Amino acid sequence: MAHSLYPELQSSYRRYHSTETALLKVTNDILLKMNSQEVTLLVPLDLSSAFDTVNHEILLRRLRNEFGIHGKVLDWFKSYLHNRGQQISIEGILSQRFDLDSGVPQGSCLGPLLFIIYASKLFKIIEDQLPDSHGYADDTQLYLSFKPSLSTSQEDALCAMESCIDKIRRWMSQDKLLMNDGKLNSWSLALVSNYVNFTLLAFQLIIL
Repeated sequence: MAHSLYPELQSSYRRYHSTETALLKVTNDILLKMNSQEVTLLVPLDLSSAFDTVNHEILLRRLRNEFGIHGKVLDWFKSYLHNRGQQISIEGILSQRFDLDSGVPQGSCLGPLLFIIYASKLFKIIEDQLPDSHGYADDTQLYLSFKPSLSTSQEDALCAMESCIDKIRRWMSQDKLLMNDGKLNSWSLALVSNYVNFTLLAFQLIIL
């Protein structure tokens, strides 16, 4: 995207990027640290019902204040989001219509881009807290590396990850997004030969 408005560490919905390039980026970063005898702490972050929880008012405010969209163009986005609804059909019987004040059409051309714009603040938070991360749509990998021989380095890494996740949670609550805690239970990474255990945010992180 022109003018560097698109999050640099987001691989989805952009030319020359894919799930493969996202995987290669994360894998390469970890292998480079592995060659330096560093342990990498990785947390897979996922949003629940990501496209369905995009708040229209917050999205329009972000388009105006952070992306410089005003006037008729902003009015067009308002029209695009306004008066959307859904109905459920079961065996030919149609339910009453439910109005929607949140969500963007996931199967549309514009919906995914609007979601990325809505969630762009996520990467600003991460960049202030962690040296490395990468995302694809609503899936984001948080990671940072440290020397396992240094206890202070381990503690600093854990504190940085805790702080980052705490700030992400607060932002999600403010912007009406939901973190998928079920996927946070899988915090694990095998990188070094000696077995080390860490307790992080009440979850067990095992590094081999």
